[in-house]
Amino acid sequence: MTKPTKRIPFKFDPNLDFQQEAIASIVDIFRGQEHFQGEFTVMNPELMGASIDLKRTVPGFANKLLLSKRDILQNVKEIQIRNHLPPSEEEDLRKLEFSVEMETGTGKTYVYLRTIFELNKKYGFTKFIIVVPSVPIREGVQKSLQQTRSHFGALYNNVPYHYEEYSGKNRFNLYDFATSPRIQIQIMNIQAFISDKNLINKPGENPWVPIDLIKSTNPVVIVDEPQTAASTENQREAIDTLNPLAIINYSATHRRKVNMMYKLDAVDAYQRKLVKQIEVASVLPDEYYDRPHVRLISTKATKTDVKARIEIHARAKDKVRPKVITVKRGDDLEQLSRRQVYSDNYIVQDISAEKGNEYISFNNILFATPANPLNAPHQDEVRRLQIRQTIMEHLDKEMSLNPKGIKVLSLFFIDRVANYRQYDDEGRTVDGIYARIFEEEYRNLIKHPKYKTLFGNLRNIDDEVSDVHDGYFSVDRKSKASNKKEKFKAFKDTSGITKADSETYNLIMKHKDKLINLDNKLRFIFSHSALKEGWDNPNVFQICTLKEAGKSEITRRQEIGRGLRLAVNQDGARVFGHDINLLTVLATESYQEYAENLQSEIEKDSKIKFGTVHQEDFAVVITEESTDDLPETLGKQESSDLWHYLQMKGYISGSGKVQDQLRDALREDKLELPEKWASEAIKNQITGILVRKAGSLQVKNREDRKPAKVRKEVLLSKDFMELWDQVKHKTRFEVNFDPDKLVERCVNAIQKSIYITAGKMVYSKGRLSLTDAGVKGMHEDDTIYKSTARSAYIPDIVAYLMDRVFLTRATIVRILKESKRLEMLRINPQRFMEAVLSIIKDQKQMMLVEGIKYEKIGDDSYWTQELFAEDEITGFLNENLVESSKSPYTHVRTDSAIESNLVREMESNQNITLYAKLPSAFKIDTPLGPYNPDWVVLWNKENDQRLYFVMESKGSLLESQLRPAESGKIECGRKHFESLGTKVNFAEVRTVDDLVGRV
Repeated sequence: MTKPTKRIPFKFDPNLDFQQEAIASIVDIFRGQEHFQGEFTVMNPELMGASIDLKRTVPGFANKLLLSKRDILQNVKEIQIRNHLPPSEEEDLRKLEFSVEMETGTGKTYVYLRTIFELNKKYGFTKFIIVVPSVPIREGVQKSLQQTRSHFGALYNNVPYHYEEYSGKNRFNLYDFATSPRIQIQIMNIQAFISDKNLINKPGENPWVPIDLIKSTNPVVIVDEPQTAASTENQREAIDTLNPLAIINYSATHRRKVNMMYKLDAVDAYQRKLVKQIEVASVLPDEYYDRPHVRLISTKATKTDVKARIEIHARAKDKVRPKVITVKRGDDLEQLSRRQVYSDNYIVQDISAEKGNEYISFNNILFATPANPLNAPHQDEVRRLQIRQTIMEHLDKEMSLNPKGIKVLSLFFIDRVANYRQYDDEGRTVDGIYARIFEEEYRNLIKHPKYKTLFGNLRNIDDEVSDVHDGYFSVDRKSKASNKKEKFKAFKDTSGITKADSETYNLIMKHKDKLINLDNKLRFIFSHSALKEGWDNPNVFQICTLKEAGKSEITRRQEIGRGLRLAVNQDGARVFGHDINLLTVLATESYQEYAENLQSEIEKDSKIKFGTVHQEDFAVVITEESTDDLPETLGKQESSDLWHYLQMKGYISGSGKVQDQLRDALREDKLELPEKWASEAIKNQITGILVRKAGSLQVKNREDRKPAKVRKEVLLSKDFMELWDQVKHKTRFEVNFDPDKLVERCVNAIQKSIYITAGKMVYSKGRLSLTDAGVKGMHEDDTIYKSTARSAYIPDIVAYLMDRVFLTRATIVRILKESKRLEMLRINPQRFMEAVLSIIKDQKQMMLVEGIKYEKIGDDSYWTQELFAEDEITGFLNENLVESSKSPYTHVRTDSAIESNLVREMESNQNITLYAKLPSAFKIDTPLGPYNPDWVVLWNKENDQRLYFVMESKGSLLESQLRPAESGKIECGRKHFESLGTKVNFAEVRTVDDLVGRV
């Protein structure tokens, strides 16, 4: 691997407003504190065993708080009010613990490191402990302190400070931590001091226990990722043993939000454009129904049973589509899917709900797990296309961003390390399937003329391909075999054992500033779960998930967190704007599903409830200005009272979910509030909070909702009675057709219209948006890729067709043989069967219509006018209801813009005396199913001649553009009215002008 020519120094902007706000939100807690440093005594370990006084001590330096709890509470409330957060109460400050919420990618580590220097500058605090949950995060903090040394030196007049990572081996360095008067920062894993068995809690040769030195300094404890580092009671008790002056928790996903001082959550960061915009692309197989498919979604154990939610390919009417069902032991997938493809003993034998070992198995010994669907449709094709599209997205971004000095990186999360890298018995690396696919696709794409400006005339393609990708996996496992030769076992997420592996680890995990150098060839990184926290890179623009959706130890939110930071150019400066900062996530689910699941994860991690009003949301509403510069607010109790009032009014649900009634009130500016909260200033604040929670206010106006009432004077009028007499009679029908002619027509149609391809892959993209109302996916575009795979499963097509078209076996066999298209059955069996079925049904229906004959049953068999009173019609004005003066209803409900325009034309046309939309129960029997015509019309000519029409209003008057069944029903309707022997005419129209030509 070619080493980078230089390190890109990250530049830190000291003036970013949101970071300044977060820093001030902690520093101002101690406003009024004098610049002071406490002292204590420490026994000097250098005097141990000396012949002089063993009690001689050296001074230790500690943080000391001079402010009262009352002063701190006043400061805390003021900060919370300015940050629009619920104010704390006195009981909340029984210990000084505070929280700062900052979305991944917004500089949380920079913020708390700079807070350290601000606390020292203003108040003289010098002792700080940074508690972290894991080694990767500890490495990240260490790296940040290295990168910011000159930056903080310039900002704080080169104030001396020391930092180090604590370990049991250097525990006696805590003596220097305690006795140095300068800033001291210890970075400690929570595991290092959580137990009495830890070395930090045991005395050594020195006259003190190491942790006692920390306790004496009264340190400010900063907890990075407290949802992991301080999630249990044991962990929190361990942090308390450090005797902290204050505890400050920093995270994007707090579990415990203790005295929240500043909040920049996922929605805030997205809307302020402080993180990349997210675009989700998916590669989803479509029309692969030629073999049994089972995808395990989840399992659940109850007291009496274990059930599983699975996805299968089931028949719905004449189509096969994916369907999610819940199954238990003994269920037969052949019956549940109504498909013969599951006939080979797909009976549920066992379901496991054991965490980490979930599976479903069948009587045929086959099984499915969350990560490995059973007979997943051409999974290799899906993975190859995912890798190809990631490379294409990457190269497209390089075309636009490289000239701006921005290095583009792509990150692959993989299901098994061995799929990328393996070792043979001699310890040599061997490419796994993903590495081989990557190199094949990359080699092909870089030759494309589209990317000529990136690659020019490549002389050594092999070097170019091998240098651009590598993997980061944490630990290789090796063992000594009995013959003393080294044997390499299957490995966990590993960095490998070679020097090159070590260099790659350092480049990816420690030297981000080298990795973003355009001169460095490494651009594509493959990883397992090891990058789930503690590592990210601002120049990751693509993240591709080569594993099953939602079934890995790393969540969607953790994955996108690796690439949310704003990009950095070759000068080391952040580049702002969503026009450049677009993160493309190639997922194994649609963008709509991704948006829904990401929203669920954000709600679970951050306790954000999208579209939900919380009881404390109004606590920050200012009621009046106070003379002591601290404004009066509603507070938590009044906020809760207001919340319950909104619930009582029906504005929100019992859980606080926003209801349409609230959206109506907000859209129409008709929000009702009790008098004590109804002043303009208070109401404006409350309305602003509710608008953010409600999201889109484009809802139907309830005042526009109207019932269409029957007008009896029209129904009983002479004109309507005459019109109804023309159309009311019922008929019966009989049909005849020639089977030989049916075969001929079916064969011709199959030969002309059927062309079957294998299943396809749909590459679909959608842009995500985040608001307080939720995460939404907005469609961008689709690309279709055809598969060349052939099916090994050939179903019984004759039996399939016989069950659905009710023709003899001999007739169906004739159609299939004479069509000479049976070879297409192997390409995509289900598609071919559905296409043939559709043609036979269409041709049979057309022949039935052509051979149909209606006759009037008799004078006593007819539809009565009471049908109009039986229909309950409601709708919305200016949407699907039109006011009427010529119909039996006060309003006419329409189903399309064409119908709405037609009603308005009939209302204004002087020749039309009355018209009616026929009731839904007015149905004519046809061999294709019941037919309900649209309209009846009474037309008056100039000579007082009356014409009676039954009208069908469609978007197209061309028979070729109507579905065969629809066209056939209309033709049956025409023959029905012709058989009545009345004066009624049947017409298909779009406008009244189409009717004029028939008068």
